[in-house]
Amino acid sequence: RELPVYAAEDTANVGGDEMPPDRVASFQRAHHLAAFYWLVRDRLADGQVTADDQLTQACELLRQRWVDTLTEATEDPGVAQYLIEEVTLDWERGVRGEREALGRGVTTPGMHGRIVLDKLRWISSASVALLIDRGQLERAQQFRRAYDLFVLALQCIDDVNDQKEDEALYGSSVPAALGCSSGTLMRVAPKLAARAAAVAAEGGFGRFAAWLGVFARALCTWRPEGNPIADELGAIALAGELDGDGDDLCA
Repeated sequence: RELPVYAAEDTANVGGDEMPPDRVASFQRAHHLAAFYWLVRDRLADGQVTADDQLTQACELLRQRWVDTLTEATEDPGVAQYLIEEVTLDWERGVRGEREALGRGVTTPGMHGRIVLDKLRWISSASVALLIDRGQLERAQQFRRAYDLFVLALQCIDDVNDQKEDEALYGSSVPAALGCSSGTLMRVAPKLAARAAAVAAEGGFGRFAAWLGVFARALCTWRPEGNPIADELGAIALAGELDGDGDDLCA
């Protein structure tokens, strides 16, 4: 809920101009509308809910409200349109990639990481827009990078928990498609979360970095089932392959 608030902080620029609270709140509204819209659209795409005229219409109305609020927040239709088109194309590519990968029953860590980020990049769109609005493109890239790492960490946990559902829907699970154990994939999560905290701190997002650090340390207390030594060694390698080097915002 508070992601744009974290993005608005600049601990590296103490005494600098702060974005007025009402402007930050406008980006929060766009963030919240995006969550409603993409939740419905993602559930429709996954077949988790039955599509009917009423739900389809509601989905389109939510999309329009998201577009409107993001455009109002940025006060620049060009920036808003660019980000909206970018995350929409990413999501569509991610959905196709996920179906194909799990349908084949095999994927690579790099490909899986790309799919996850494609499907979920919309989450940071309002925060990235806020930073672009402030003329901070480099920090926008850093914030997106930190959040991407956090999303990958969450998805590792989700993929372990969703194994039975994925097998029923697609015929395979993510650990099986990656050729790793559930314990290995679960042990990747704290490593990616710790990297996210480091990237956030480097970008001057102090509150976000602190929150991510606490989250990473909490994950480190978990004791997944499996072979601790073998799974830990596998997780070290897998974390690097899933992570990759990140993307340039302007690529």
